[in-house]
Amino acid sequence: MGDFGLQFAFGFNQLIGLSLEGNLSFGESFDREDSDLRYALKGGLDFNFKRRYNVPLGLIVGYSMISQPELVYTDEGTALITSFKLTYTGTSDFLIGLESGLMSIPLVEVDQKSNFLATMFSVRYYFN
Repeated sequence: MGDFGLQFAFGFNQLIGLSLEGNLSFGESFDREDSDLRYALKGGLDFNFKRRYNVPLGLIVGYSMISQPELVYTDEGTALITSFKLTYTGTSDFLIGLESGLMSIPLVEVDQKSNFLATMFSVRYYFN
């Protein structure tokens, strides 16, 4: 299997940032008899309210189009994912956040895409 990807990030100002990611892969997936070209396209807007307004919150709004079965656990087409993340950014070594994603995934023998809502609570501590 071969894989190629590009990532891009840009800060418009202290409040708004943009990130983009593209990935192409070619090779076998779940069906070992078949090789295919797969892709993952992701984009997000990042809002950092601490830098501009001294409010320790960050918000990320993202959208993804993914056909790589190892990422969406289906080999039937393109999955669409809309995501939101709200994070406390008051310290540089500790993050606490609430993440949510609405996934529209094609499944085998289902006429229309199935929709799922996933919500996660995350805590991260960074050691220096």
